[in-house]
Amino acid sequence: MTISQDKIAINPLQWIATDDGWIDPALAPALPERLKVIREAGIGSVHAEVPADMTAADHGRLLEDHGPAPAPGYIWSPLSEDETSLAELLDKTDRISSQMAELGLFHADITERGRAESWTYRQTVPAGLWAEPGHTSVDIPATVAALPDTFDGWLVIEVDRGAQATPEEGVRLCGEWAQQAY
Repeated sequence: MTISQDKIAINPLQWIATDDGWIDPALAPALPERLKVIREAGIGSVHAEVPADMTAADHGRLLEDHGPAPAPGYIWSPLSEDETSLAELLDKTDRISSQMAELGLFHADITERGRAESWTYRQTVPAGLWAEPGHTSVDIPATVAALPDTFDGWLVIEVDRGAQATPEEGVRLCGEWAQQAY
């Protein structure tokens, strides 16, 4: 099983990553500038999140004008204030984070140090928790190859804050990896 190039997308969080490990949409350059970098990196689709000041139709035209096609994303939700639900969510988050570390989806040494020193997520991100595909220990093509031949899903690249000096360099490396791997 392989993923076709038209089913590889990016959620370009690199531009909104803050130095303290969080996100600030105000940091991002204009959307056309980001779309140009994504297109030039060879990534054909982008996480479709319609900006608050645009209609879906306007966003669709902007994507058409600049190259990347819309890709599926996710719907976020605020955390529950119910203590039981919140505890369950935190347990689930810890379990999934451990699984991701075991799979090599990020730098396990930083994960372990963060656990030992009781770091928050916002402390692990600027410490280098995440890295661009091809720069961690996980073999994503082997994982994708294990999918059934009938799989018709997407591979969406998302790097909260990459290991590169600039968002543009991180997106470029993601594009190079996608071109080489698939």
